[in-house]
Amino acid sequence: MAQRLIDDTKIAALDALKLSLETILAELRATPVHTDPVVVPEPAGVAPTASFTASPVSGASPLTVQFSNKSTGTAPLTYKWDMSDGAGNLPQNTQQNPAWRFWPAAPRKYTITLTVTNKYGSHTLTRPDYITVGTIPTTTPTPQGDTIPEYGAPATVGGYAIGG
Repeated sequence: MAQRLIDDTKIAALDALKLSLETILAELRATPVHTDPVVVPEPAGVAPTASFTASPVSGASPLTVQFSNKSTGTAPLTYKWDMSDGAGNLPQNTQQNPAWRFWPAAPRKYTITLTVTNKYGSHTLTRPDYITVGTIPTTTPTPQGDTIPEYGAPATVGGYAIGG
């Protein structure tokens, strides 16, 4: 007689497992299938925070300045730059990182404003007198060193008397 590889206890356990699996399968077949679409909520968005840098921030006229947007917030973001130069809504002031040329006839400081908007809100950053074009004196110059006297009066240059 051939030797039994599986004893009666193991056979009983396998029969019980088979019965359990058949029961689970029958319950799954009896469960209705939902055909409604699964709605995944949109993740919470973040309102923008406007931020920018520029280079250079001062120089002779004409001065071309490259602005670098550093704003944050959930995309997509839109940009509106105001360079305070009276140019209004030119196409380049809606770019993310515009370059702008300033060319005043006289030295001048410019206030720069960036407004960033998305569907969660809007934020504006204004930097007064951020760009300086031309040399703008901060104080009245004081003569230094040698001075020029009235016509005919003696003068001193480098410690030596001249004229007189």
